Amino acid sequence: CVGPWKGNSIGGGTIETGHFLAGRRASILFEPSGTHPQCKRCNRHLNGNQALYEMWMQHAFGPEEIDRLRQLKATIRVFTREELVDSRIEYAARLKAAVEKMSG
Repeated sequence: CVGPWKGNSIGGGTIETGHFLAGRRASILFEPSGTHPQCKRCNRHLNGNQALYEMWMQHAFGPEEIDRLRQLKATIRVFTREELVDSRIEYAARLKAAVEKMSG
């Protein structure tokens, strides 16, 4: 689904972050290849619409990446404070670049 990004799920946006593999495991939570924009209906009411999501993942990333994500989910990951701060800085910069690109 395509729609405007109007904040996070708390803010009532129509597009949310969908996770290919369900669960709040730190090892996969922020993996770029496993998180994508997803409409609220698919993400919340259809539990991620997994059958269609997997078909898209197969086409976009291939079976090797899907296998890598599944193996990664089975691992335990503990982030350091520094890693989290670095990630926040990186994602803020990426968001700023995307907003500037969309603004023309």
